[in-house]
Formats: sequence, structure tokens, C-alpha cells
Amino acid sequence: MIFINKGTKWLAAGLGAVVLICGGSFFYQKQHFNRNIEINGVKVGGMSVAEATQKLKTTKLNNNVYLGEKLLVKGSDPTNSTNAVSQEKVQEIFNKQFSLFPSGRSYDYQAKGDSDYSYRKNELRAAVKSELERLNVSRTAPKDAYAELKNGSVHVINAKKGNQYDVNKIMQEYDKQFSDNQIKLTTAYTQPISADSKQVQADKAKLEKLADQKVNYTVQNKTYTLAAKDVINSAKIVDGKYEYDAANLKKKIDDINDSQSTLDKNLKFKTTGGSEITLDKGTYGWALSPIKATKSITTAFEKGDSDLNAKSDIYGEGYTENGLGYNTTSNNGIGNSYVEVSISQQHVWVYKNGTQVASLNVVTGTNDGNYNTPTGLYYIMYKQTNTTLRGKNADNSAYASPVSRWAPFTLDGCGFHDADWRKNWSSTAYLNDGSHGCVNVRPSQINQIYDNVEQYEPVVIYS
Repeated sequence: MIFINKGTKWLAAGLGAVVLICGGSFFYQKQHFNRNIEINGVKVGGMSVAEATQKLKTTKLNNNVYLGEKLLVKGSDPTNSTNAVSQEKVQEIFNKQFSLFPSGRSYDYQAKGDSDYSYRKNELRAAVKSELERLNVSRTAPKDAYAELKNGSVHVINAKKGNQYDVNKIMQEYDKQFSDNQIKLTTAYTQPISADSKQVQADKAKLEKLADQKVNYTVQNKTYTLAAKDVINSAKIVDGKYEYDAANLKKKIDDINDSQSTLDKNLKFKTTGGSEITLDKGTYGWALSPIKATKSITTAFEKGDSDLNAKSDIYGEGYTENGLGYNTTSNNGIGNSYVEVSISQQHVWVYKNGTQVASLNVVTGTNDGNYNTPTGLYYIMYKQTNTTLRGKNADNSAYASPVSRWAPFTLDGCGFHDADWRKNWSSTAYLNDGSHGCVNVRPSQINQIYDNVEQYEPVVIYS
């Protein structure tokens, strides 16, 4: 304290004492760390640079890893490594923390030590990550907010928080602490995407636009106007891609198939003799694939396309899976170019564009339950000249029959071909002396069929 009113002698003495105290404090500050300073988690407060360097050199690394206050991984000390840091680096840190007057500010400076920290960078790091992932298995994952189109309108479903650890974030903190004497990680949880995020709001806008879309879907000669909000039960966007519950759209596709498709149906047919019959199911025809059609229609909604033809959505069965007869609506989808086979009459008629161009007697498969020619609606799979037909006889012996013309219509080997080995051409030969399922034609007449049929044309076979 300075007593001015006691005279100049006392004033001088007081000022001298202040200078002495301040000088001593400054000298101390120039030589020692502030009291709450740490380097790599090691307390060096009040120490000189040399003392701090020595303490770092002699302090062994503690490889136990804590998450918050709990021990996460009990580490080992395979290298007996320490937190040795060069005196030059300690001096640099001292210079950074230096203040003219003593400071109580707490700060933990990071400095790479002389150790290579290989154990912490490899084995210990892997163990920490593995343990976090193991713990997450029994924890609840957060649920992101998302936009959803449902029942014709768009809503945002709010996020739900969980308690799973944010492994990446925690490991990033670990990587910053691997040179610390003690690794203490802050607990971090995986956060869900919020309802007001840019992504959710952008998805909401896309779904609102989707809900307003309409597509004119043309199937053969009919067009169906499909409104997205009517045929899509629900939709949302996941990782940038639309996900749909399109049960209503599938039902609409099924309705269209019931009305127009010809595949796997018992179609009506008027025979050459004038009888109206119902054909057995075969492989000829087309139908809309629910998977293909749903994909192309929803894609049209997404792109804003207003018109779409169903032809790319059809499928078929047998030799080709592309679907046949889509462009044909006459004659119940069979059209006016086809081959007609009557088993009871043992006769074949060939029609081209509605005109009969061939009529001839044939021999079909033996009527014994093993080699019957199948009835139904099939198609010419392909045409081949000068080939050999091979198979098994009833006694399991093999046969090889050369033919000049071959036009199969089933995958199990039934087709039209000449048969120069046949002697019995009677109208009852098929009862006990027929073929192995093929339609046998006299060599002199085979071209009446072969030259007048095209690949994929219908083959009508009835009893």
C-alpha cells in the first residue's frame, strides 16, 4: 500500500516494492507454464520447459480407452511407450500459452511425440471400433424423417431418435487423441435426418409433383388414363430412388390382362368345319408382366411422360418369352394366319391372311397316352431343312430320323415334318400306329405346310 500523505520517502519505498513484486512475477511467468496447462493430457502446470519435457518423457501411455466416464476398451502396453515430446515442441507450446500475468485458463495442447503410436493406430483403434459396433447391435437405431405419398396426398413423417453410437464421429475424435496420455472419448449418438432438412423437403416436393402425374397407357387398341394418386398406394424416396407400394396399379394391370391378354387362356375358336370350340391352353399369346408394367408406368410418372405404349411390357412362354400376337386383335387374338390341326379328322388346314392355302391329311401322335399330339394353342418355333430328329422309342431304344423339313411347335419336340419311312397313312393310323407326338406329313405334301408358315405363327390343335 502507498501512503502519499507520509512524505516522499515512504512513496519511494512503496513504489520500489511494487516493482520488485511485478518483476518477480514476470520472471516466473517467463520460466514456467500457466497452472492449468496440459500437453497430450499430461499436466505440466507450473513446470519449466525442461521439467515438462522430462515429465512427458517419463510418463507411460495409458492405453485404456474411455467413452465418457466408462471404460470402453482395456488396452495393453506392448511397446512400453511413453509420451516423449521433443524439447523444441514443448518450447513452441510454452510460447503459445505464455501470458504476461498468470492465467487459470485450462488447455490441453496436442503434440506428436517421438513414439510411432503403431499399437494405438492399428490394434487399439480396431478394438475400439469393433467394440462400438458390437454395442450398437443391441442399441436402437434412429429413424430418419421422410416424405411419403399415401392415399393421394403427401405427408412428412417425423424423425425418431435412437441411442446408437455415431461410430465415425467417435473414431474421428479417437484419431485426434492417439498421442494423448489417456484417451477419453466423448459420447456421440447417430442423429436422424430431421423433418425440416433440405433433403426431406426436396423429397416432399418431388412426391407432390409425382402425385399430380397422369399417364395414358395404351394396350393394343385401348388407352387407359392412369392417375398416380389413384394407382399408387404409397411412395417414398430412399437414397435418391423411389420406392412404391403399387398394389392398386398391379390390380389394374391384372384387370387389363383379364380383358385383353391371350396367354394362358382358353380362347374361343371357330373351326374350318364351322364348330365353335374352346381351345386348351398352350404357349401362344402375350400378357402384361406386372413387374415390367409397374416399372414402366411409375418411371413415366417420375419423368412426367404423359403417353406410354404397353408393348415393351409384354411377355410370352416357350421358345420365345417376348410375347406373340400383341398387334393382333382379330379372331380372338389368333389372327388370320395360322395352322389348324384336327386330331379326330387327321387333317391340317393352313390359312394365310384369312385365305385357306393348304388342306391335307396327316398322321398325328399315337393315341396311347404316351405319344399323343398335345392339344392347345401353340406356335411355330422355327423352321429347319435337312436335319435329323433324335429321341427314344417306347422300349427305350434310340432313334434317328432324317427329315427334309422340320417346323417344331412345342419345347418337348412336337412339330411338322415329312416322314418317308411311314407306310400307314390311313385316317385311323394314329390310334395304334401314330407318331411320337409329331404331325407326320407325306414328303410330297410337306412344302404345302412348310412354305406357307412363318416363325411364331399360331398352331391350333384340337381333338
